[in-house]
Amino acid sequence: MIGHHSPISAGNLRATLFGWHASNPDIDVDVDVDGVEAEREDLINGLKDGIVDIAIMTGEASYPGMNRATFWSERLLVAMPAAHALAEREWVQWYDLRNETFLLTASDPGPESRDMVLGRLSAFGTRPKIKMHGVAVSRL
Repeated sequence: MIGHHSPISAGNLRATLFGWHASNPDIDVDVDVDGVEAEREDLINGLKDGIVDIAIMTGEASYPGMNRATFWSERLLVAMPAAHALAEREWVQWYDLRNETFLLTASDPGPESRDMVLGRLSAFGTRPKIKMHGVAVSRL
């Protein structure tokens, strides 16, 4: 059973799964049947209980009694109104976002995304404003 907490319709997860399947044609894996999309906590419990064989998740978290490996890194996408001053740019750097308000989900992977934003922008001496599901997270 392959567990993951992001959609497999596109991107590196899909490419990795299909690439692995192409390299291992003798092993019958149907991601629709042999895979499950779930929250991080459910995947970790599934690993502990032997229901999930491997869990593919974002981030750098480690868990006692489990091994982890990095598969790839992804770009972070930022959504903004078309009229926003940064919307015309092809690339936006972290520094460009230092005065922006971030809207993140309180559920997975929101807390991890919050930690990443805080970490990246603190390098510029900035305490970003982050709202989780409409509830403002105080500036640290």
